[in-house]
Amino acid sequence: IETDVKLNSDKPDRVDLVIARGDQKVIVEIKRNLAAPDYVIAVEQVKNYLSVSGLGEGVLLILPGVPGKMKRLDVTGNGIPGRIIMLAPGNH
Repeated sequence: IETDVKLNSDKPDRVDLVIARGDQKVIVEIKRNLAAPDYVIAVEQVKNYLSVSGLGEGVLLILPGVPGKMKRLDVTGNGIPGRIIMLAPGNH
């Protein structure tokens, strides 16, 4: 597990975590108290990270402001080079 990983020497982008297991790597971006309308912007950020890194899987973890149930959404298509798993508060 690596934190604050620079994905490309030519760009300033840094992803929160990169988790590796064998040859497989997954990008993890963490957001706190993000309003539902901003989810699209966060997905676009992870989509960009996947494009820059050449990796095929990313996780967008949106932490709730208060403890509660979470929901999982698989995001594919729309030019996403792979799959993004979004974990978000269940009330959105």
